[in-house]
Amino acid sequence: MLLKVQADKIVEFADSIQRCIDEEAWENLAIILAARQQYLEIMFANPMQAQQREEALVLAETILQQDKSFESVVAAHRDDIRNQQLLLVQGKKAMHAYHTEMGS
Repeated sequence: MLLKVQADKIVEFADSIQRCIDEEAWENLAIILAARQQYLEIMFANPMQAQQREEALVLAETILQQDKSFESVVAAHRDDIRNQQLLLVQGKKAMHAYHTEMGS
């Protein structure tokens, strides 16, 4: 059986990732993802017995599913920010055109 400590650590990473997404703390998200990657590389580098390998595969599948969910939320945030930026640029152009027209 995978150590409960390892499984708990993976849950902690998922909670931290979700918190960063909720708070739009993108720099912290990058740090947490890098730390999780390093943790997983170390965890999976160690030899495992057959039962542990099966549990590790289930855990890996869970992580992949969580990441898909996280990725879709982050993409939605990115799209919202992009749309806000486009609206801001359009607003600036409209203001510039108005001022240019009024100054003529």
